[in-house]
Amino acid sequence: MLTRQDKVKDYYSILGVPETASQAEIKGAWKKLVKRWHPDICKDPEAHIKFIEISEAYQVLQDDWARRRYDYLRQEEEHDLMYYRRQRDFSQYQDEARTQAEYFRFLPLDHVLGLMLQSTANLAQYLFLSWYKMIFCAPFGCIDSTEKRRA
Repeated sequence: MLTRQDKVKDYYSILGVPETASQAEIKGAWKKLVKRWHPDICKDPEAHIKFIEISEAYQVLQDDWARRRYDYLRQEEEHDLMYYRRQRDFSQYQDEARTQAEYFRFLPLDHVLGLMLQSTANLAQYLFLSWYKMIFCAPFGCIDSTEKRRA
């Protein structure tokens, strides 16, 4: 169904029928094209390839489930969500990353390692306190420093 350029083939135009064509119209167009492009009848060197395209189009459009999937795929191609995802501009983030890299490039190595250890320690402390609160405090209800103790 997809060509090398990842474009959906237009099976309706291959068979020469509109998108609203009934199963009878699709079958009639297929029969007419098969008689014309069959490799035993047509002496055109491209007849075999054309015959395969016609057969592929008929296989998809004659089955209701496959036709619905094909129509959905064509509709998605028109919107081409991947195109918009590919067009995002990440240049501002690249510039920020370059600026930060330049900043850290001139710092002494022991200072950079100290910052990394501090970040790791902060993360470990946060994870431990979250775990502690979840395991020990949440089931019993801890007294918050803002709450007043009952006498």
